[in-house]
Amino acid sequence: IKTTITDGVLNIVLPTDKMEANTYTFTVNIEENNIYNAGQITGTLTIQKRDANITMNVTIPVTTGNVIANVTVTDNGNPVNGSVIFKVDNETFNVTIVDGKAQLNYTLPSDIEAGEHNITAELENPIYNANNITGTFTFVLRTSFIIS
Repeated sequence: IKTTITDGVLNIVLPTDKMEANTYTFTVNIEENNIYNAGQITGTLTIQKRDANITMNVTIPVTTGNVIANVTVTDNGNPVNGSVIFKVDNETFNVTIVDGKAQLNYTLPSDIEAGEHNITAELENPIYNANNITGTFTFVLRTSFIIS
């Protein structure tokens, strides 16, 4: 915390980048000096959630195996941690973000329908809004032939 007094005005610089969204009560005790009497200021500080930058890259098209969705979450270029809630069709997966990155390795179910499918990734973090992003992948049915 950095404080200065200029022309009788108290200025407080408080780093809030790691503070969770909440309302905080604060008290500032000002000591007496040769110019000012001692004093105390009490107030509230409201921190609101803010937006993070979330991007997603999804492997496409898909015929068999796994779909991989890579998510990167940053705030002013700095990695953001927390978790990502992935939704694929009717399934939900919670993946931990480490150093701003989360990866879903989704195994295609045997009954998946051909066509385009959405993958939604939603950020969960007490400091940031629940930003979400949607990517798609296309599943292509393979045709098998039996030759006799």
